[in-house]
Amino acid sequence: MKTALRTLADGGRLTREQAGRAMAAVLGGEATPAQIAGFAMALSARPADVEEIVGLVATARAFGTVLPGDGHVLDTCGTGGDGHDTFNISTTAAVVAAACGVPVAKHGNRSASSSCGSADVLEALGVGIDLGPDEAAACLTGTGITFLFAPVFQPAFRHAAGPRRELGVRTVFNVLGPLCNPAGARYQTLGVSDPALLDVMAEVLHRLGTEHALVFCAEDGLDELSTCSPSQVVELVRGRTTRYRLDPADLGIAPATLADLRGGDAAENAETVRRVLAGE
Repeated sequence: MKTALRTLADGGRLTREQAGRAMAAVLGGEATPAQIAGFAMALSARPADVEEIVGLVATARAFGTVLPGDGHVLDTCGTGGDGHDTFNISTTAAVVAAACGVPVAKHGNRSASSSCGSADVLEALGVGIDLGPDEAAACLTGTGITFLFAPVFQPAFRHAAGPRRELGVRTVFNVLGPLCNPAGARYQTLGVSDPALLDVMAEVLHRLGTEHALVFCAEDGLDELSTCSPSQVVELVRGRTTRYRLDPADLGIAPATLADLRGGDAAENAETVRRVLAGE
């Protein structure tokens, strides 16, 4: 870790291997809280780097618990941090996709930057969020959708929880969660709140073996495919990327406002999800 910190302090970049070793020190409990905080801030104080993120994610995946299966599942998620406190759109989209016959392994956690995370709203809906690998796999087989609760499948991240909480600002750790699906999802929709991350995240997903992904950022700032504005999309298909602009008006979708998408606490968001799924 000290070697990585020196490199970063001197303005250098880490190789994939160096980033991986530093991440192993974090997740293995070897790094001190001060080192973890310094590492997180140093990586977050400049533009994201593909090699560094791939190294971090590959190591995080190795420390995690794997869901049995072949990876032919979809994950729907976002990095958060858009500041708009919408209801749980990607979680609702996961249910819709599963209802359409797409196997979904939704990876998520409690709220980090919003009022209500995916785990919070699912719990409010009566979903058992803390299933272990075998139970989660059985749920996927039986219903076509399952929820993978990050603390169950990525317990080593507890070593970074204290420093992250004390820092109180978004860091590189906020983009790692969506990239660490325990099912090894080969298909992904990934929303980002910073358009500078579009190409970076698409390339990271490619390097990690994702077959087909949509990485998007709405022009109104949402880390979603917004119904309030067009969205910039980078689509990854078997190693090739295409960039395009997706306008809801072109799909016959009536324009909405950000106020229409505003969320609240877990109970409020659960009611919104129920109403959306009921077609209300």
